[in-house]
Amino acid sequence: MGQSTGKIQRETIVFINASLMMVLEFGLMANKNSKEFMDFANSINDKIKVELSNKTCKEECEVCDIERHEEKIILGDKTFNLKKNIHGCQLVNLIYGLHCEKCNHYVYVGETERSLNERIKEHLADIRHDRDTAVQNNFNQEDHCKEDITVQVLQQIYDKSANYRRYIEAQWMQKLNTIRPFGINVKKE
Repeated sequence: MGQSTGKIQRETIVFINASLMMVLEFGLMANKNSKEFMDFANSINDKIKVELSNKTCKEECEVCDIERHEEKIILGDKTFNLKKNIHGCQLVNLIYGLHCEKCNHYVYVGETERSLNERIKEHLADIRHDRDTAVQNNFNQEDHCKEDITVQVLQQIYDKSANYRRYIEAQWMQKLNTIRPFGINVKKE
């Protein structure tokens, strides 16, 4: 599924690029002073590329819609580099971070052996159905909402051990400072 979707996205980008080039050439012929027009065409092209690259599965995926694609996370004087191109709602066995746009920082780190899609949909359902969870309590505060949540794959784990995954999760909680009272993770003993 991912490869065919990627192929369609690349073909779409090629088509859009060709279309923009034709419009750009027409604009150049119509107006010799067309730097503004070129900047406009290039900005549209960049926006389209970003929109298309954000989708990793079907068009109406609520997880892909909120997924971040950061290459690094900067917290104060610390920088945490993330592996490039490790994103997609179908990834399994991973560590993820929930970012609150309202608070402007990562508030929760979680782990799952299942797909990111399955786990994040559970968090979103908790928020929608007002279930008593740490994630729901944060995003259903009076000044927060479900639209404030975004997700970032922090690390994919290749060891299938649940204990190892939890160990790496605890490291990310420390790195991103998501343990209460700074975030909403509860320290695991």
